[in-house]
Formats: sequence, structure tokens, C-alpha cells
Amino acid sequence: MAELLNRDVQRALLERLQASYPAPLSPMAFRDFTDDRTAAVNLCYLAEHRLVDCEVRVFDGIPRVAHPKISAKGIDFLADDGGLGAILGTVTVKLHSDTVRDLLIARVRESDEPDTVKTRLIDQLKATPAVALGQLTERALDAGLQAMPRFAEWLQGQF
Repeated sequence: MAELLNRDVQRALLERLQASYPAPLSPMAFRDFTDDRTAAVNLCYLAEHRLVDCEVRVFDGIPRVAHPKISAKGIDFLADDGGLGAILGTVTVKLHSDTVRDLLIARVRESDEPDTVKTRLIDQLKATPAVALGQLTERALDAGLQAMPRFAEWLQGQF
């Protein structure tokens, strides 16, 4: 079965289905560039990845596909920019000012500074407004990244 899976066939199937969107196609619509078994196996594979919606039935070990239709995820897959899925899948990370404040206070406490300096800095951090903490966080992040001469190399090691 694995020898029937083919990226070129999968792309051609998706493009053919996209051209007929939102209407489903008959499996006969793919006969001009692949045989029935190859089309069915690749459509099943695409359906398992939710790029295609279709009904799959197996008769005597041979898969049959009915009413194949490209899904929104399939259209986004074909889009150069990732489509709406890329926009809707954007993740925004927000750090609450109390979280930032707690992280900074922890770093001050871990520092080698004298206790009098630590106490003064902690009191200042506790009195700092959220907007100023945001600006301080941006500057600290920028300074940290500049202090890492091989940032891209380090980042690759994290994933």
C-alpha cells in the first residue's frame, strides 16, 4: 500500500478538488492522471490528515472513495501563505505584569548583590507600574539576545 502513496498524486488530487470547491467530485474525475486504486489510497491518506472529506469503503480489500471534497484545511495546505489556518492558528503569548515582576524579583534575590541593594531593588520592582515592566521586559529580552553571539545556533538546540 505504501508504494501507492505519492506526493505528486496527492497534490494533483487536492488541486483538482480545489478547482471544484465546494462541490465534491466523482472518483471518475481522477482517472485521467491515475488509476482507481492509487487515487483511492491517496484520497484515504489525505482524508486521514483532514485535507479531504470523503466516504471510504473497502470491498474485497480494495478501497473505494465516494464524494471526495477538499476541506478548508486542504485549501489552506495548498495556499502559499498557509491560508486562514495560519492566521487563526497564531498564538499570542502574554505575560501578566505580576509574573514578570515575580521573575525579576527572583533574579534579584539570586544575585550576589548585598542585601541592602537587593531590598532596595525589590521595593522598586514592587512599586513599578505594569507599563514600565513591559518596557523593561522588552529591553531585557533585547539585551539578552544581543549578548548571545550564536543565538540561531542556540535556538536550534532547543527544538
